[in-house]
Amino acid sequence: MNKTLHILGMAKSSLDLRGAKASKLELDFFKLAYAVRHLKECGFDAVGYLLVLNAAIRKTAEDWISKYDTGDAVRVLVQTPNAEELKNLRAEKLANARALLQDAKLAEAERELSVAKYGKIFGEGALRTQISQLHPKSSEIKSPSSMPLKIAWDYFGTVN
Repeated sequence: MNKTLHILGMAKSSLDLRGAKASKLELDFFKLAYAVRHLKECGFDAVGYLLVLNAAIRKTAEDWISKYDTGDAVRVLVQTPNAEELKNLRAEKLANARALLQDAKLAEAERELSVAKYGKIFGEGALRTQISQLHPKSSEIKSPSSMPLKIAWDYFGTVN
């Protein structure tokens, strides 16, 4: 009997792990690991993918595989940005940081923070591309009500 494979993915656009970024990334890794375990307990095959932007962050994320004893339940992917993409990511992050410093101008800060779309588009696009290469027969499911554990995954798909 064939089981449906559930594929979960999260893309992170952080360029380093300073401040709270490391703990937020670890929490995302843990969410993936928990969701995969839950799906397997429900009788499905499942795998989670965490996409990061450089080898140093990948190394840190891969250390959590042994820490949480996840085996191959969560796999870490890397999409290294080219020079132009890196420039755009850095510019977006700088704009976000400036907006946070302008707390006296709250409306302006909110407007700047809501423009943080490049990293999301870049990361999620790379995640979709890599998953489609790894699982060419996968079908993405975008319905929020279909998301496992009601988490807004950056990618959710199945292979029957």
